[in-house]
Amino acid sequence: RTSVDMRPQARGVRVLSVTTMSLLSTMHVTAFQLPSLRPLAFRSHLWRPSCGLDQGKRFASDQRRTPARFTVVGCSDGPPEDPNRVSVTGVAYDGPEGCPTVTLFTKAECTLCDKVKDVLKEVKEAHPHSLQQTDITDPEHREWWDRYKYDIPVLHVGDKFWAKHRLTAEEAASALAEAASGDFKARNGQPDAARLERG
Repeated sequence: RTSVDMRPQARGVRVLSVTTMSLLSTMHVTAFQLPSLRPLAFRSHLWRPSCGLDQGKRFASDQRRTPARFTVVGCSDGPPEDPNRVSVTGVAYDGPEGCPTVTLFTKAECTLCDKVKDVLKEVKEAHPHSLQQTDITDPEHREWWDRYKYDIPVLHVGDKFWAKHRLTAEEAASALAEAASGDFKARNGQPDAARLERG
């Protein structure tokens, strides 16, 4: 469940509060926008409650009992400007003619994106496909930045949403087999950060 609250403050300061709750976590994001500044500063806190697991299950219990606190800086008008930015848009590799095309929405130095690419390379001989990369920080890809800035890696098959965040070899093989036979259907859960921010 997600709730959004945006209200004006004194001297033109705006405060945007977003609270997302699920069974495993609660995330609260507060953004402050000063009248003379375009960037939004976000402060986020993520709590993972204990699930009552046995003390011997260290991984599960430790992950859920230790709060993760972090600060993220965002921008209200597209990705932050970086004169040293290198675009990663382009063809990662081509498959045989007529094979499915996968698009990876990514950016430079995205380690999760690299892991997804490794999975796709692992299955490409058994399930031929072409891989196209779209760098969401490119000025001409502002639409994809607005949608996917918090969720890369994001994958499409053709023009249909497929997956986000991570991918297993089994998931890749299954979806690419569907795509090769013409039976691939868009998955649920396509992210849209801009819609969330608009409330």
